[in-house]
Amino acid sequence: MRKEKSLLLRMVLTFTLTMTLLLIAGMAVYADGETHTITIHWSSVDGVDLMDPIVIDNITSGKTVYNAISAKGLDPNKLFEKDGYINSNNWYSKPVTEDSTWDNMYPFRVPSSKPILSDLDIYYLMNKALTDVELTLEPPLCGTETTGTIDWENETNPPKFSVPSGVKYQIQYHGDHIGSYWDEDPTITEAYTGKFTGGELYYCNVYLEPDFGYCFPYDYKAKVNNATVIETTRWYDLYEVTVLVSVIAAHDWDAGKVTKEPTETAEGVKTYTCNGCGATKTEAIPKLAPANGADGTPFGKGASVAAAEAAILALPDDNDPAGTAFGLLQLKASKATKNSINLNWKAVPGAAKYILFANKCGKGNKYKKLIEVTGTSLNVTQAAGAALQKGTYYKFMMIAADANGKVVSTSKTVHAATKGGKVGNHKKVTVSKAVTKKAKKLKKGKTLKLKAKAVPQARKLKVKKHRAIKYETSNPAVAQVNGKGTVKGVGKGTCYIYAYAQNGVSKKIKVTVK
Repeated sequence: MRKEKSLLLRMVLTFTLTMTLLLIAGMAVYADGETHTITIHWSSVDGVDLMDPIVIDNITSGKTVYNAISAKGLDPNKLFEKDGYINSNNWYSKPVTEDSTWDNMYPFRVPSSKPILSDLDIYYLMNKALTDVELTLEPPLCGTETTGTIDWENETNPPKFSVPSGVKYQIQYHGDHIGSYWDEDPTITEAYTGKFTGGELYYCNVYLEPDFGYCFPYDYKAKVNNATVIETTRWYDLYEVTVLVSVIAAHDWDAGKVTKEPTETAEGVKTYTCNGCGATKTEAIPKLAPANGADGTPFGKGASVAAAEAAILALPDDNDPAGTAFGLLQLKASKATKNSINLNWKAVPGAAKYILFANKCGKGNKYKKLIEVTGTSLNVTQAAGAALQKGTYYKFMMIAADANGKVVSTSKTVHAATKGGKVGNHKKVTVSKAVTKKAKKLKKGKTLKLKAKAVPQARKLKVKKHRAIKYETSNPAVAQVNGKGTVKGVGKGTCYIYAYAQNGVSKKIKVTVK
């Protein structure tokens, strides 16, 4: 009896000691509150993350992968669904780049029952199922010739397939999940003998085969750009999917030749010839921009820039030709030195560039093209290939052109003098307050005389007259103005009358017709 009690006591002590040691050991491993993080990387073949990693943090040390993922509300058997399925049994504890042959992939699997004792970086290769595969086919080129039976995949010329970099393709099989069956690049197995002819139809097989394993593919839809999918076939014994496609051989077109010149009223024709088979195709050449604008002049809106330039260069004198306008560009000489004249103008809606022409004033000095700019100011230091001279008058014209080579507006002529001589420029144009007040109450059919005056910059300097003050209305349907500054009310509304001097300084008068 005593022996039995002693034995029982020893058993209790042993059990107590064992539990105490286990408790101490457990405290050493788990009681310190240590937490860890699982980072799931969506990796390409070259080890670069293709999407932002999934981070699962604050995992208590000792939990399993399965427990940690389940606690976060994620399905460990089907964690992510976009370009493929993730199964916890297919995680790897090393980057995919370290196992390029895939022969040893199973030993590196991270089981869902593995305890987490440190931070984990889990790499998984991005992939696409055959239900979502999109390949790009480059068709064969007309004139390419084969000498014997040669597989297309070994030809120096297409057809060939290109696939997204770093993406492998999976074959889906029974069991409702994706297996680890890969083929980095499809192959083309159909053979062909002879010469490709542009525009003719040829066939080839796209062959997808897993690197290893045993699978029963049943879903093998694929989209092939530049080709028509005829049919797909799966082979249970060969574990492969074959996609039969048709492709049209591409013509090898030359640079083309203009066979009909375009005119203002008719399109032209450009003809291309295939270097391989001699076939031809044509394309239309747009009509030429009209030489004249909607107003019938080469300076009006819609005229060709080429016609406007030619007309400016051929002007016989310094007068303003019909079709030119002040209101849009409002070109003016704002400042001058002995060897420069600063020009300013308004940005014109629809204009892509501004083309300036210049020369000395005088009937014998025809305009020369000076420069093309995109801004709204320019300091001019030369004209007609020569530096500006002091005390000398120069003339300027400008074209506002759109991106299609058409005129948006052409300026009036600006006459401005450099400093250093006995001549000068106007600094402003004035109209009396009484007149501007009456202009705001003009009745339909009534007239008003503006009597604008140009004021010189300096009393000691004479302003040589190249032209008198001119006038322009912004809307002739509201108010019209003649060369003497007489405004006539035409229709109810508001518009503006510009009174501008020869160097472009101006006065803007608001006119309201009652």
